[in-house]
Amino acid sequence: MATRPQRGLKIGEIIDKTFGVLSLTGLPALIFVVVIGGMSAGIDIFAKEMTTSAAAGVAPSAKMLIQTLALTLLVVVTAFIGTYLFVEAMLKRTGLMSYTGDKRILAFVGMSLLGGLGVLGGFILLIIPGLVFMARWSVSGPCRSAGAKG
Repeated sequence: MATRPQRGLKIGEIIDKTFGVLSLTGLPALIFVVVIGGMSAGIDIFAKEMTTSAAAGVAPSAKMLIQTLALTLLVVVTAFIGTYLFVEAMLKRTGLMSYTGDKRILAFVGMSLLGGLGVLGGFILLIIPGLVFMARWSVSGPCRSAGAKG
């Protein structure tokens, strides 16, 4: 029985390639981190106000609850759009994007939601299936939705 020789995968090589991609996409990465981080900080501020008022025995107002939920929804939508644009920028700048047609953000969102549900199901069953699903499906959205080669 013939076996393939194992490919030597070294952690240093992975780190070098990661920094290579980030050096090509530094500005989009910075914009993504600052925008999503700033919006998440806004949610934390609202949540802290609600927790502080609840600890003091005062129920949070309906307005504050609606604002927090609206900001959370805005962050989720912005994160999906931002992730798509960031992955697209990485694929274009590294020369891995061959698709030149319309943007396929709905396919990306759908694949992300389905993959997330599968991972959640794996975590509910046991931790290990969730980790396996997460590892296997982590690139399914970016590769197919952005039209990468492969």
